Amino acid sequence: RVIHICYCVRDISLRILCINVAISLTNQSSLVSFIIGQVYDKVLGNHFSDLFSMTNPFLYSRILVVDDEVAVCEALKQFLTNEQFTVETAVDGEDAIAKLDDFKPDVILLDIRMPYLSGKDVLKVIKYRLPDVEIIMVTAINNINTVEECMQSGAFGYVTKPVDLNHLIKDIHSALEHRKDRLSKKNNLK
Repeated sequence: RVIHICYCVRDISLRILCINVAISLTNQSSLVSFIIGQVYDKVLGNHFSDLFSMTNPFLYSRILVVDDEVAVCEALKQFLTNEQFTVETAVDGEDAIAKLDDFKPDVILLDIRMPYLSGKDVLKVIKYRLPDVEIIMVTAINNINTVEECMQSGAFGYVTKPVDLNHLIKDIHSALEHRKDRLSKKNNLK
């Protein structure tokens, strides 16, 4: 129905209004919002993608959440999905490393204390394999030495548990902006 209605509207301003109404009626369901986004692209061509990327250039960026506490993984996944990120979870370091090639995350939220491989060890492996990924360490302990060690090993930043979600979103956006700038500079050198 949405596609049909949007195609019937000739005036571009009215098309945008029509699609905005459809989005507001979806109550922000991520799947429906994604479908509506596809409708925007079909109706407006690439103009929508350009327009929307100006307001949220990091829409659907890939985030890997790594924590041995499944409840933490699921809560962060739900929150970040609602914020329009594409999210995958891993329950330990080995699982995280196994998901790197297929998922290709832009940002990783990495718990420091985990069984088998610690977050510090996983950080080193990830930075070796994917040097352009930004990693935000997540810790329940506020140990400055551990944080410094992680930062020296390539972590972008850290957050403490319980996680302040507003602070986390700001850190993720900063990490994505940093990554974008670094990749842009890297591409200009070629």
